[in-house]
Amino acid sequence: MNDDPEQLDRHVEDLLHDRKPERTPLSDEDALRARQTAAMLRAAKPGAGLPSKEFVERMQASIGGWVGEHSAQPQPAPRPSRRSLLLTGAAGIAAGVAAAVGVGRLMPKAAAPSLNQALVENGAWKPVKALADLPGHSDRLSFRGDRGISNPTG
Repeated sequence: MNDDPEQLDRHVEDLLHDRKPERTPLSDEDALRARQTAAMLRAAKPGAGLPSKEFVERMQASIGGWVGEHSAQPQPAPRPSRRSLLLTGAAGIAAGVAAAVGVGRLMPKAAAPSLNQALVENGAWKPVKALADLPGHSDRLSFRGDRGISNPTG
């Protein structure tokens, strides 16, 4: 058994008051068991598993400093990936093609020219109808002014 009960008493008191006990050499196995029992009693104390006030204050200060450093720096805008750029470009091209096809189908077909419609566009004659398609056609066509007149009688 331990010859110095006061040393064990100091060890137990240090543990119970959250102080680091003095490291002293142990005389035998019983002294070791007595210190282990004191440590278990300390661990069984309510709130023993909670962090100390000093630790919590240090953690709060370090977290506050870290947040202050990182929030003060402007965050760079995220760059789009190559895949998202390619997909966006392909979607834009597909939308353009679909719009062109849709507009082409919705556009009304050009009507045949009427008598009031010009038969010349940009200085060149526009074909209107084949001569053979005219009713009572003849091979002669006479011109008066800017209009062609079919003369079926000759």
